[in-house]
Amino acid sequence: MRLVALGALASLAACSPAPSEPGAAAPPPSAAPTSTPTPSPKPTPRAKKPAPTSTVSVPISGTEPSPAGAERKTRPERFALRDIDLPVLPVGVADDGMMELPTSAFTIGWYEFGARPADRAGTTVLAGHVDTKAEGLGPLAALRRVDEGTRITLSTAGGTARRYSVTEVKIIRKARVPLDQIFAREGPETLVVITCGGPYSRSTGYRDNVIVTAVPV
Repeated sequence: MRLVALGALASLAACSPAPSEPGAAAPPPSAAPTSTPTPSPKPTPRAKKPAPTSTVSVPISGTEPSPAGAERKTRPERFALRDIDLPVLPVGVADDGMMELPTSAFTIGWYEFGARPADRAGTTVLAGHVDTKAEGLGPLAALRRVDEGTRITLSTAGGTARRYSVTEVKIIRKARVPLDQIFAREGPETLVVITCGGPYSRSTGYRDNVIVTAVPV
């Protein structure tokens, strides 16, 4: 990424927001290191999913389930980019209004209230930890070095593969992330992958979000 170097790995913590700082990736959320976003309406309760317990520092909105056609077979199950190959878990909204994230840096979360790979419009949003205390640096740390034109593949539960080409890689202060654009339910079919990056502080976590945007090939 044409980004800032990651903070010291010796004391890495999860991407979760600091006490007074929103975080990093989800629908119209906007990570703000100095102000906590007002939680948006929570999604209608659905079958409880295993895994995701930590949150990504980014407030979110747009918590209505995807319309018809959002069947299990169109749900993304694997994310592949160069030598990165991660399982994808569906995630929603945490109690604090942030997008949930799987607990492991070796798994990536898909915001299930947004678009799916098979949808013809809207943004499919994936987000994951750049590292965790238990695991150290994870595969998504490589996102900051991705070049335009790099291919990404999302494989679905139905056995189909949707391929994308990276058009942009940015490192943005969490407070300035254009959440309304990232979590769009309309507009061109787009894929956005988010993790944390930039300077790291023990008290506030990572300052920035690394945001990779890609379009269908």
